[in-house]
Amino acid sequence: MSLSTLTKKHIMSSFKEMASERPFFRITVLNIADYSGINKNTFYYHFEDKSDLIRSIFRVDLGSILHENFDKKDLVYPEDQNDKYSELPFYINARNPEACLDCSPFFVCLSDYLLENVAYYSNIFCSEKPDGLKFYFHNLYLGEMRKDILYALGNWHLPEADIDFLAQYFTSASFDFYFSSIPNKQKSYKFPGIEGVYNNITHNLMKSFIEFRTSADYPFGKNSFAFVSDLEDTCR
Repeated sequence: MSLSTLTKKHIMSSFKEMASERPFFRITVLNIADYSGINKNTFYYHFEDKSDLIRSIFRVDLGSILHENFDKKDLVYPEDQNDKYSELPFYINARNPEACLDCSPFFVCLSDYLLENVAYYSNIFCSEKPDGLKFYFHNLYLGEMRKDILYALGNWHLPEADIDFLAQYFTSASFDFYFSSIPNKQKSYKFPGIEGVYNNITHNLMKSFIEFRTSADYPFGKNSFAFVSDLEDTCR
């Protein structure tokens, strides 16, 4: 491992320690440099800013966990080769011949990782900035959720606007759970029934709703603006 890689890993580790003990918005780049035993120029050589550092920590950690827990053929990488982390997986392909979307193993790994680093992520998830990790999650996974929806659709047809809405809806539903639950949790906490939650509710609900939306019994015709109340009825 090169000296540059070791320095980068050291900065990431140092920041995780600092942000686990105090609000990250009170941590300056100079604080990070001093704590890491480097200068600011070295920090900016490796990272654009704190947000870039936070994204790097998440992607490197998650990529390592996915490599350890899943077959290489099931790993999903960014399609955009300009993505800074294009060599790191961030999701799994859980689509099977029955058009079932069991992504629960991925969410179990994600849950375990976030809880293992709960003090750190409790502070990180407090940020509502546009370049924060919450928005990054949404932008990162939106495309994969859309692919899941298209897979569940099979030969059925939905207007593009409806598909876009469902992608937005299920991306928010999948990850907002963490953003509201992680703060104030303890490392020993376990999300109850996380496998059942993400298999039976998120993706099975997605498939059930699509089946209903494309059936002759759907009462709203092509009016996609009825989606929200309709989806709430489906959840009951």
